Amino acid sequence: MGKREKRLEKGIESMKEQIILHQEKKTLAESEGKEELARYYRKEIESISERVENRASKIHRKNKDFKKEEDIKGNNLIDKDNLKYKKEAKNNQRC
Repeated sequence: MGKREKRLEKGIESMKEQIILHQEKKTLAESEGKEELARYYRKEIESISERVENRASKIHRKNKDFKKEEDIKGNNLIDKDNLKYKKEAKNNQRC
């Protein structure tokens, strides 16, 4: 796991804590009748949730790219249609 992934995961964890904190504050504001403050916390929760999803997708995308590189380096990545075409071409050349 690289440094960037660790930073992204650490950021995700702290944002999840912020979401929980904001949810508690939002329910408190709603119970006190402070609608503007509750609306503010709702927007903050939505914003933080979007950032969490964005960072999670970056981690997922990086892992996916790493697997592709690994497959290419290890020659495990095989395009079956292309392989079938190559075999047919070799058979045609032999005839």
